[in-house]
Amino acid sequence: MAASSPIKCDILIINIIAVHGLNGGAYTTWTHDNGTFWLQDFLPKLLPGCRVYTYGYPSQFAFSKSLAEVQEYSRLLLSSIRDEYENWDLGSRTIIFVCHSLGGIVFKQALVIAHEDDVVYGEILKSIAGVVFLGTPHNGSGVANFANTVGKIINAIITTASSGVQTRAIRTDLFNYLKYDSKALKDLDVSVRNRFHDLTVVSFCETEQESPFPFPIVDKYSSTLGIPGEEIIPLGENHRSICRFGGETESYKNVSRSLRRIARNALAREQAFKRTSIPSSDRTLDDSEKTCFKQLGVFDVADVKRISPSPAKGTCQWILGHPRFVCWLDQTENTLLWLTGRPGCGKTIMSLFLAKQLEEARSNRAPSNVCVFFCNDRLSAEDILNGLIFQIISRHRSLIRHVKREFEIQGQHMFRSFTTLWNLLVKIATDPKSATTSIIIDALDECKKITRDNLLLSIRDFTNTSSDSTGSKQHVKFILTGRPELVHLEKSVGNVAEHEIVIDEGQTGYDRDLRIFIQQRLDEICQRHNLSHETMELLRQSLYSKAGQTFLLLASKKDIQNIITQIPPALEKTYLCFLSEIPSKYISKALMLLKLIINIAFAIDATHRTLGEVTSNCQPAILLTIQVMLVHPSAKEFLLQRKSAGGDFPAIYAISEEESAALTASACMHYLLLKDFSVDLFELETSPTESNSDYSDMIEGSVVSIPYGSFWNEGTDDLDAFGLFKDPGLLDAEICQALVSKYALYQYASLHWTEHFALCETTAPVELRETAKKLLDTETLNCSNWLRVFSAEFDAIGRSIPNKPDKVTLAAYFGLHETLNDLVSSDKSIPPVQRDQALFWAAHEGHVRNVSILLGVDADPNARSSNRETALIAAARNNHLNCVVTLLADQQTHLNIRGPKGRTALAFSCSSGHDQVVKELLSRNDCMTEEEDDSGATALFWAIGGSYISIVSELANLPTVDINHRDKKGRTPLSWAAGDGMEEVVKVLLNMRDIDSNLEDSNGRSPLSWAAGNGCTAAVRVLLRNNEVDKASLDKDQRNAISWASAGGHSDTLRMLLNRGCPGVDIKDVDGWTPLAWAIQNDSPGTVEVLLSSGSVNLEQSDHSGRTPLFWAVEYGHIEVIRILLREGADPERQSHKGETPLIRAEKVGRADISDELLNHNYDLRAENKQ
Repeated sequence: MAASSPIKCDILIINIIAVHGLNGGAYTTWTHDNGTFWLQDFLPKLLPGCRVYTYGYPSQFAFSKSLAEVQEYSRLLLSSIRDEYENWDLGSRTIIFVCHSLGGIVFKQALVIAHEDDVVYGEILKSIAGVVFLGTPHNGSGVANFANTVGKIINAIITTASSGVQTRAIRTDLFNYLKYDSKALKDLDVSVRNRFHDLTVVSFCETEQESPFPFPIVDKYSSTLGIPGEEIIPLGENHRSICRFGGETESYKNVSRSLRRIARNALAREQAFKRTSIPSSDRTLDDSEKTCFKQLGVFDVADVKRISPSPAKGTCQWILGHPRFVCWLDQTENTLLWLTGRPGCGKTIMSLFLAKQLEEARSNRAPSNVCVFFCNDRLSAEDILNGLIFQIISRHRSLIRHVKREFEIQGQHMFRSFTTLWNLLVKIATDPKSATTSIIIDALDECKKITRDNLLLSIRDFTNTSSDSTGSKQHVKFILTGRPELVHLEKSVGNVAEHEIVIDEGQTGYDRDLRIFIQQRLDEICQRHNLSHETMELLRQSLYSKAGQTFLLLASKKDIQNIITQIPPALEKTYLCFLSEIPSKYISKALMLLKLIINIAFAIDATHRTLGEVTSNCQPAILLTIQVMLVHPSAKEFLLQRKSAGGDFPAIYAISEEESAALTASACMHYLLLKDFSVDLFELETSPTESNSDYSDMIEGSVVSIPYGSFWNEGTDDLDAFGLFKDPGLLDAEICQALVSKYALYQYASLHWTEHFALCETTAPVELRETAKKLLDTETLNCSNWLRVFSAEFDAIGRSIPNKPDKVTLAAYFGLHETLNDLVSSDKSIPPVQRDQALFWAAHEGHVRNVSILLGVDADPNARSSNRETALIAAARNNHLNCVVTLLADQQTHLNIRGPKGRTALAFSCSSGHDQVVKELLSRNDCMTEEEDDSGATALFWAIGGSYISIVSELANLPTVDINHRDKKGRTPLSWAAGDGMEEVVKVLLNMRDIDSNLEDSNGRSPLSWAAGNGCTAAVRVLLRNNEVDKASLDKDQRNAISWASAGGHSDTLRMLLNRGCPGVDIKDVDGWTPLAWAIQNDSPGTVEVLLSSGSVNLEQSDHSGRTPLFWAVEYGHIEVIRILLREGADPERQSHKGETPLIRAEKVGRADISDELLNHNYDLRAENKQ
């Protein structure tokens, strides 16, 4: 056969499920003797975008434990697919089955079951596009008759030889099932025949014999269904080789091309019948959107709510009537309210209460979003923003488009970019499809300070801006809780008093809440200890007088009255009182325990060599995965912030966060270096299980040794219920879970030892620093084991990690500057490639000291990573300003090197909205602002893509920047801004002196055309206000803005165009289509009505074949549009050039409802005429 011309490789969003045959396996069935696994090795190249699954089931007959029949296998198949439903997102992925031998029978039975129970399996049925059968015995096989007879003989032999001992017999039930023209197969054929109506079916027949039989195992008669539309293809293969391809053979090409045909046909049908809009609640997600959801949903607010105590009954009600809260609640502008108070005053409880109140009010007020986030000292502002965005898009799935767009531009980096995340939050919260958003951020003072200040500044600027000035009808209202000093530090927030409620100062309601809380806790205490009324009253008065305006009260001693007299009036003295109770002989142990608790660690040191020694020498509780928490964050501050010696507990002054980190790091590091972990843990977890066959010796050399597997499918001992091949990363993740369940501390130690060590590295003893070097030695299994656990975790959350790192790279990556300095100083023979890789990762992670160290040993700042990034690009992309400054100070650094997709450091920083990095890059005289990437876009395009107004303004005003630059599609910055609906950016660009507002792209489309076609009404409004914009511009297909708006079904945009006097409401394009024809094709009744309301549309204007708009509406079957056209006077009896009327066409396409509509209209018309 002659070579065909190259075929364009489309991205095919499909799932392929491979079902093996008798005695087969999820992998062995599809693997050639040379090791080629064609489903994985070849198929994805031909079908880019596909995902391939293999289904395994208990199919071995000889000595099998399973008594399941085909129906059970089929139900398991359906159940397994349904379990994967949320991961697949079936609504957006087509399913194609490829089945060998008995697998085809399993699929047919599954199809019948799914149709019979479509309530459960309806979504699966909708997604199935077709099936490829490979040697499937639809009508049975003569070999099954022979095997059935053999099985009965062997069963008789086993029964006689066993002398009454129960043994496993060869099953013959499925051989009966598969024999020629069996009743079961005939019944299945009758049941399934009509189920293939909407599926593409391809049946491959084997033509070669299979030894020892002188005929094909499944002949042509048996391997075909005989249904209409079935494609039958003979292959020069036997029953075993028909599903195993050692290379891209002619047989493989026939099978793979049939899969591609099914996929393309299915996707073409899907596009033809795709609806113009999908309700947000039913919206399904594609792969990129799923990744975004996963990245954003790392922090589960529900978990915090579950472990947080509920407000005592009757408390917190006072806040609802407070004038400042009422004012905040009634505001229809962006606004901010602070709730402040000292530690322990109940700010978190108040946050939970208000969140619940606002949620409950949603049903009684206008629709709204309520988001809440609880901070701690390990979370950053980026974490807060990720959590808030996740909560909003979980309620409004259609808003994921904003996140997806940034993700496609920036990738995983966006989830760590404050600027990108803040802009995303604003876009999503103010989107017209969103609603008023109330955001509660609790304990903001505990958030990491460096990022917290950015968040405070952004919230201040946003709430000081009127929502009217942004053109948005939605507004965002913030409630922030924290200590009073945090608010007072925010100098420019305006009149702080107008925006603040101090919870624990002068609030009558708060005082009442405290009394209620104490009373409820006392009720609990008195109930447990059976105290008298007098004692209870004494407790109540004493506790309230000594509470110190805090809810942090403890009472558990037998002598309650002694507790009362000993409770200090201040929180700090209360903590000191607790410590003073520790006997002097235990002070040193208590001190160590407090240090460990601060970092949540465990007592393992260098004296431990094995897990056995750890178990024998440590307390059992140490080995358990229990959570140890301080009573309140203020306790940690108390332990770390004491500054002078003396007092009631002098040992407390020995506690420092650095020393605590050293203890924790030491415990983690020595644990990971135990001998138990000096073997390949991943190899141990994946080692195959031994065969459990009890009868291999008994049957060897007997008649039963006829290789059933050789004529049905080669057998395997590995029978997974649902096997699917995965990449090594996914496999590592599964093994890690097994390791965690086996070694409780291993995951924590692997993930956090470097974090703890980095805090104490400067003062760490030599022994600990040497221990760190051992753990960084990738030549050892101790290192490779923890590193794989770390990598699997970071892969799962989309974090970038070094590939095949060395110890120098690891030290640079984890920010271990002292260790890195030791390594590069002591070993002058480190290969340049290692130094270069280390520099890249130091810049990528923002470790400026490591960047300086590596530049000092001549690491090349221009060396490229595997994806063509340099150290400067990595630093700029991730907003590490200090690293950018340090790299630019090195004369070797080339500023304008093109990285991934031809983009420079400037382009990456612009796309992420890193203002300060952009300014630093632009300050260099050699910065090339007009450097094009692979798409022909410059830095200005990328700044526009992120809608970063300040960067756009700065670039557009530079004399070196061409604001009319065209990319390879001929589009300009204004074209992209207009087409993406960025009205603020459009305003900035239109105000530029040299802007050309009508520059057309390669297809002749203007910025107005793009804005109209994408339904960007606000951008259209801005453009039409500019006198230079050509309202009548036509593209190369003679289509105008009205045509594009009509085709998209954008009725609001269309109305804007017509109201602003845009001409051409009834103009024909090169194909004779008018705007009305486009609106009809896309089934947009609202757009049709807007067009007809103009009074300038000719309802009887026909196309090149004489068909009128009504004729086309009938052709498409859009009955609502038909009704509108008839109501407006369309002629139902107008004939096309072929003499057809709309009524005749409706009857031909079998639309009785449309025929009735037309006939009734004619009847009503005649009745009116008679009158």
